Amino acid sequence: HSVRAWFLRRHKPNYRSTFMTLCRLHTAIQAAKVIKKQQRNAINGNESLIAILTNVFYEQKANEKNLIKLKQHSDSIHNRINRLETKLDTLLEILTRNNSNSQHSWL
Repeated sequence: HSVRAWFLRRHKPNYRSTFMTLCRLHTAIQAAKVIKKQQRNAINGNESLIAILTNVFYEQKANEKNLIKLKQHSDSIHNRINRLETKLDTLLEILTRNNSNSQHSWL
């Protein structure tokens, strides 16, 4: 027996309007199921997006720390180069003075 036949036997006088109401209710329930599924998909999408953005945030923080370390290392190398240049200048000055003194001693 179909739902329609059963319904017809029980509610013959009001059949048409009541059956149409049931049809609309069924359509509304189906639409609500679709909306609920879309909401679940949207929530899952939002959760995925939040997870991705969280990962990007922590990656960015790690990159910032690495950049700070690289900057400190670069500054340290720059300071060493400056000290070496100073030592080389001092050595050059000493060698130039010594060379100048030895040339005078040949005279």
